[in-house]
This record gives sequence, structure tokens and C-alpha cells, in this order.
Amino acid sequence: MSGLSFIWKSITVIMLCLSLLFILKALPTIRQLFISNRGNAQNQWKTIYSLSVLFIFLFCCMFSYCLYGNASYELGTAALIIMCGSILAGKVIKTSGSSVKTLHQVTDAQEFLSGIFQEMGNLMIVTDLHGSITMVNKTAESILEKTKDQLIGRNADEFFLQELFESNEIGRLTEIGLLTPRLKEIPLQITINQLQTNGKTFFLIVGQDISHLKQQEKQLKEYLIKIERSNKDLEQFSYVAAHDLKAPLRAIHNLAVFIEEDLGQLPDQVKINMELLKGRIHRMEGLVNGILEYAKSGTKSVNPEITDVGNLIHEIVDNLGIQDHHQVQIQEGLPIILTQRILLEQVLSNLMSNAHKYNNNPDPKIMIASKELEKEFEFSVSDNGPGIPLESHHKIFRIFQTLQARDTYESTGIGLSIVKKIIEEKGCKIELDSSPGEGCTFKFTWPKLMM
Repeated sequence: MSGLSFIWKSITVIMLCLSLLFILKALPTIRQLFISNRGNAQNQWKTIYSLSVLFIFLFCCMFSYCLYGNASYELGTAALIIMCGSILAGKVIKTSGSSVKTLHQVTDAQEFLSGIFQEMGNLMIVTDLHGSITMVNKTAESILEKTKDQLIGRNADEFFLQELFESNEIGRLTEIGLLTPRLKEIPLQITINQLQTNGKTFFLIVGQDISHLKQQEKQLKEYLIKIERSNKDLEQFSYVAAHDLKAPLRAIHNLAVFIEEDLGQLPDQVKINMELLKGRIHRMEGLVNGILEYAKSGTKSVNPEITDVGNLIHEIVDNLGIQDHHQVQIQEGLPIILTQRILLEQVLSNLMSNAHKYNNNPDPKIMIASKELEKEFEFSVSDNGPGIPLESHHKIFRIFQTLQARDTYESTGIGLSIVKKIIEEKGCKIELDSSPGEGCTFKFTWPKLMM
């Protein structure tokens, strides 16, 4: 064998080896494409896979012939062409593999989004620019009582008003009544959005069946009517009961006065008993008035007005008959607010009256202050009286509860109950900070409508 023939044979063997290497490298990709595709594409990749195996067999034959036989010029040229073809085929197969993988990912994403679209609990309809339906989900089929095939291609304005597709309605939440083929009206909240993709314009209609909300709204209105009727009946009952209870009390009081006048001079013990009787009648009348006031508290329709809290407290001091105004210390700069003045006056008057009435300190003091919070004002009414034990804090806001004997301090035990009811009906709160011998501080919040 000459030197030139040996070189030519070596080059031919190398080219065949490279061709075989490229084909073997592409073979797993071909197999994967064959397995992952379906239908005609799978059959085509199966054929390519079979041809690849056949080419590998031919390469082996050519390689053996070249290695053990003579390498002609034609065989070398064929090996070169095969090598170039193998390189090109490998590149094409690699690109195809990437493309198919991307296509599968896109297909999976489309199936995933389509599944979400179909399973959404809201009605969803896609139309083209002219309103022709192109996609619907299962909820739309259920609400419209038609199948997908019956809806695709129909115009959306057969079900929805054409005006909803106008530019000023796009994107707005609208409430409509949808009439089904069975002549049943379904209340819907719908939104129509105009979208663009790949240069195409389409409409996405999203609707929610609000039948249950309408039913709840109807029930709520019925409950409110019943509650309003019950409140009126209760208020009427309170007036009637108060009048019917006051009448015999006045009769007993008048009878006691007549007995005193008829008997003239009474023994001391009888006088004490008669005064005790009239005191009990007065207390009972106070309880009846308290019950009536408690029933009415918070139900009064009171218009808000501009209220200077500082001036309001000075008026309350005068109304309570506190002679020494130095007993009352009022923080400067109390707010001016827009509020229901009569209700705020009722709260402050009750708290200041208790601070004055039950204060047994030789130098009694009442302190009124306020603090501005984020959404409310916090008012406080403090005194330097005897204080209230911790175990009694929860009792004082109960109706008819008093900490002092009624023979010592005449009280109905209703005032703080009314205060608590008014404050809580405004969504605010009241709390007590007190201990024996340390006085009391009542803090309550009040809605902030500052001027």
C-alpha cells in the first residue's frame, strides 16, 4: 500500500467514524420525539428512527470495507457527503427536538389555562370584535342552559344588551337580569373587557350569578322591617307600661298624703314610716322612668350638630348644680366636633353626676380631659372619690346595679347602663380604671367628626 493510499484510507475512516458519531448522538433525540409525539408525527419520527438504525448498519459495513479493503476515491467522496449530511441532520434533529419541547410546553400551558377557564365558577365568554362567541366555559353553559356547540358562533347580544359593548361601559361592573330559555330571570354582575393579542381584538365577558346575594338582601330587608316593627312595639310597650305603673304609684302617694292630712298630728315613728313609704314610691317612679329612658336610649333619631365640648361641659356643670366650679377641672382645648350633641351630653352628664354624687372627699375634684386618636376621640372623666374595688368593675354597667345602699344614696342603677348602651351602639367602648381610695377614671371613645 502506497503512502497516498494509506492517507486517503485514513481520512475515509475518520469521516465515517464522525458520521456514525453524529447519528448515534442524534438517535436518543429521535427516539424521544418518536415516543412523545402522537398521530402522523409519531409515525414519521418512527420511520426516521428506523432509517437511522439502518444507516448505522450501513456505516458499519462501509467502515469494515474501508478498513479491510481498498479505499477508492468514490468511497471517500461518499464518506464526505455522508458526514456532511450527518452533521446537517444532527443539527436539524436537535432544533426539531427543542421546537417540539417548546411546543409541548406551550400546549401544556394552553391545556392548563383552558382547564382553569372551564372550571371557573363565574360565567366566562370570549367573543370576537363583532360579538360572535368563540369560547365559553362550563358555568356559562349551565347559566345560559345551552351546550358549547349551541353557543359557539352565536352573537353575544342575543343574551346581553348591545349597549354593554360600548366604550363607556367597557370594564365597568354592571348588574343585569338574564332571561333564560325557561323564562327564569337570573341576576348577574358582569364585566366586559376589551383585549388585544397578536393584532386581534376580542371581548372577555365575566359574569357572576348573584341570586344568593339578592336572596340574602331580601331576607335582610325583611329582618330589618321586623326589627323596626319590634322596636316600635317595644317603645310603645315601654310608654304604656310606664304610664300604667306610674298611675298606681301616684295614687299610693296621694293616699299617703291624704292619710297624713286626715290624721293630723302623727307619732314620730308613724311620720318616719310615712316618709319612708313616700321615698319608696319616689324610688319606684324613678326606676320606671329609668326603664323608659333605657328603652329609648340609642333609638332616638338625633341630627348631628357642631358641638363645642368645652362649652357643653360648662353647661352640664351648671345643670348639675355644682356650686363650687373650682371642683371641676376642665382640660383646655377640648375639641369642636360634628356629633349628636344630646347623646354626648347624656353620656358626660351621667359620668359627671356620679363623680359628684358619690365623692365623699373633703376636697372633691372632677377632671375632664380628651385625647385625639386616629379615628376617634378618647374622653376621660376622673374623680378623687372612694374608688371602686376591682371585683365590682363588671357590675356597675349592669342595669339596676348599685354599689351603695339605696337608702344611703338614692339611685336607680340605670345611668351607667344607658351610658354603655349609647357608646357601644356607636361602635365605641368605655372602660373603668379604679381601685379603693384612688378615685375613678372612666374613659370612653367617641367617633371623630372634627370641625
